[in-house]
Amino acid sequence: MKKTVFKVLSATLLLTAIAAPSIQAANYKFNFDDTSGLMFNNHAYTGEAWKVTDDEDPVVKVDHLDSGFKPNSYMVNLEGAVRSSSQIIKTTGKYSFTNQGGKGGFRYKLKFDENPISSFSSFNIRGSWNPDTY
Repeated sequence: MKKTVFKVLSATLLLTAIAAPSIQAANYKFNFDDTSGLMFNNHAYTGEAWKVTDDEDPVVKVDHLDSGFKPNSYMVNLEGAVRSSSQIIKTTGKYSFTNQGGKGGFRYKLKFDENPISSFSSFNIRGSWNPDTY
């Protein structure tokens, strides 16, 4: 009986150790509910958020995305310069970006561009994000 309990506990600990690195703990503290424009203005921005650290990566959790739309998203500074890798948002879920020049003490926004660009439609996307993973 003791051997069976030991084997079960050992297997549970092993599986936990294997799965733990793939689980990302992130603090999604800035909510957004954005709708893109029409007629070659097919992008949307979140509100501004302060980045605290230089080395943390931006994270996004998408709770709603209009069916059929797959926007390209990335973090930009207030002048519009890209400061992260880009991701195509295909479904709801969690996404992590690579910080590419975002510095602590500055404000950033997420930008969503319709992919591919269409002049006669708009999309809505909702969720939360943080320019720092913590």
